[in-house]
Amino acid sequence: MLSSLNSQQLVNSLQEENKIINAELHIKNQQISLLREEINALKEEINGLKMDSKTKSETLSNTEHALLKIKEELEGVKYAGNLILKTHKKHFTNLLQTVNRLLNTVQESRVYTVEDPVNKSNIEMLIEMNDKLVKLTVEIMKLLSTREHNSTLQFTKQFTQNF
Repeated sequence: MLSSLNSQQLVNSLQEENKIINAELHIKNQQISLLREEINALKEEINGLKMDSKTKSETLSNTEHALLKIKEELEGVKYAGNLILKTHKKHFTNLLQTVNRLLNTVQESRVYTVEDPVNKSNIEMLIEMNDKLVKLTVEIMKLLSTREHNSTLQFTKQFTQNF
């Protein structure tokens, strides 16, 4: 009987220990579940950050590409502007020389007629060059206002070949 009583006490003691272990195990499982939820939340946050990073990277890449196109257009405009300035300066100098010759002619009371081949060709050349300069300027302004996708530099070189 004593052994049966000891056995019963041992069983009861083991059952109590088992209940305590099960309670501790339940608490640990709850903690593990909470940690898993935190890990999943962090994974979602990391994925969101990766997507944001990818989007920002694509936006930056697109912006850099657009800036390169604008830089190319500005180089073309710079080239065209320099060409216009050089051409305008050259023809303005020729015009001033012609005007000075005309003023000298008037002052000296020497009259050159329109039939004079040198003056006539100079004046006709200046008028023609001025027309071409105006056309070039208008074309460049059209190009700048419409922002065509053709390279401004190529357009200017092609147009000036006809100039």
